[in-house]
Amino acid sequence: MTTRVKAIDAGRGAAMVGVMLSHSAQLLPQRSDSDLGEIVVTVGMIATPAFLLMAGVLCGFQSTLPERRLSELRIRLLDRALFLLIIGHLAFGLTHAMWLDVDAALLRSVYITDAVAVALLLASALAGRVTRNQLLALGLLLLLISFATLPAHPRYASWEYTLERIFTGMSDMRHYRDGWVVPIIPYIGLFLVGMAGGVEYGHHRARNQDQRAVADFCIKLGAGCMAIAVATMCAWLVLRHYVDGGMRQVIHLFVNPQQKIPLSPVYVLSFGGAAILMVGVLLRQSLYTAGEFLSNRLATLGRASIFVFLLQYWLISVPTLRFDVQVGALGWAAWLAATIAIAWLLASLWNHFGGQRLLTIGLRHLAKSRTETAAFETIDPDAHQHTR
Repeated sequence: MTTRVKAIDAGRGAAMVGVMLSHSAQLLPQRSDSDLGEIVVTVGMIATPAFLLMAGVLCGFQSTLPERRLSELRIRLLDRALFLLIIGHLAFGLTHAMWLDVDAALLRSVYITDAVAVALLLASALAGRVTRNQLLALGLLLLLISFATLPAHPRYASWEYTLERIFTGMSDMRHYRDGWVVPIIPYIGLFLVGMAGGVEYGHHRARNQDQRAVADFCIKLGAGCMAIAVATMCAWLVLRHYVDGGMRQVIHLFVNPQQKIPLSPVYVLSFGGAAILMVGVLLRQSLYTAGEFLSNRLATLGRASIFVFLLQYWLISVPTLRFDVQVGALGWAAWLAATIAIAWLLASLWNHFGGQRLLTIGLRHLAKSRTETAAFETIDPDAHQHTR
């Protein structure tokens, strides 16, 4: 694996660490009222945009393959999407059923892996057929559409409420017991923005250009997004006293950096920018021998990201949400460190034994056999005659 590809996996691994950090807040008693819980929840908010952006980057990077391999890639993306929608949804649903009603967990929930699956279905159709700018424009358009739904009030007619929850997120936290639902539209938007970055990264790699330029661009872009978010929040703190109450509540939704479901623009700028900045830093440090240790460990987690994502639920969420395990600050630190260590160890074993081969419904093997047959017949056009 080259340094450039390892950097992508390291970014995915960093997203997994962010997920574990975010969920570790569940270990803290009265986490919403404690300073440590508030810090952990806030810092952990980087996990979702990092996970979605890096999933898109990997997909976009792979879509820059030579044309003869794009058909195989499209089938592999379709295969992974269907696996996540069928087997993945079942696995995550049964896990959530440890603390939710089975019907709510399996039938009325939409998980982030489901959103990624829908994005992969779209990517299988777009890979190699659209440009970087087109992907970026489509991703930003979906984000803008989702932002426009922020002031909407939840409908309680069954079909309207269900569609609203699926497309924009959980409108009313009181209805969590109805199932966990993530906002599909903005999540796909973030994925496509990442995919655009992956396409550019793949072209950059093909030209064998200096990797520092990519790292520096990510650092500047991420820092710029965060600076815009900070400036917006500061302006709002000054101007909010001049806005009437009703409008103040609406604007607050747009400028609240912790407005995650549905996503606010400032949340995306803050934590999406932090994720891009993080990727730039990882790219930078991967250029130096001293940085290889961290990159290699994170890449191990990144290559097994779906496995690690499910595993951390059983290491953190099941004990806390099913069995009401609560610990203090020192216990939280020890539990989080142990979770990361166990996840890394099992991810290493997963990668060593090729666990990714299990994440399939069989389409990728069909694609591979077809590709190998086509390659053989290209070398020997009469190959089919020799087998008669």
